[in-house]
Amino acid sequence: MSVGIDINTKRMEEQLDRMLDIPKQMERAVSNSMNTAVQRKGRASIWQEVREDYAVCKADILGQDHVKMFKANPGRLEARLVLFSDSNIPLGHFLRPKKGPKRRPKVGPAVLIKRSSGKKPVKGAFVKLNNGKPLVFKRVGDPSLPIAKLFTSAPIRHLEKDDVQDRIYRDIEEGFFTEVERLSNLNLSKAGF
Repeated sequence: MSVGIDINTKRMEEQLDRMLDIPKQMERAVSNSMNTAVQRKGRASIWQEVREDYAVCKADILGQDHVKMFKANPGRLEARLVLFSDSNIPLGHFLRPKKGPKRRPKVGPAVLIKRSSGKKPVKGAFVKLNNGKPLVFKRVGDPSLPIAKLFTSAPIRHLEKDDVQDRIYRDIEEGFFTEVERLSNLNLSKAGF
């Protein structure tokens, strides 16, 4: 008695082709995971760290002039967030209330920069609305002209501390590993494994 085993070579070739595609898909999965972790977890943890101390909105921190992202691709597996701490934020972003005072205060408009320090008046300054956005100005020299727009140092400088950078890095790393696991499982299930 003989038993014949019929091997379908066409199906075997398809499986082999799927297995050969897995390294390319894994490289793509790693680069996509890096980009997702840096963009989602990194930016979110930066925002949370700065918001702990400073009373500033998300758009002012993650705006184009403060945080820039360099994406990874399968050929270059490196994703980075670059923080520019030299660009300052206009003092009008820290006004309390946001629209400025209803009447002209004797001391100057109150701004809240650090949450722990409370509102502080800016002596000799005044608020001017520019396209609906409040800006804080101060007279320079002559009592009538000229005026100078007031800025505060960028809260991004808070992120230069080592313990803050470690927390941000841990958040990014955690997001990367969960995303890699998810995408690799997805690729393997698509390949039929």
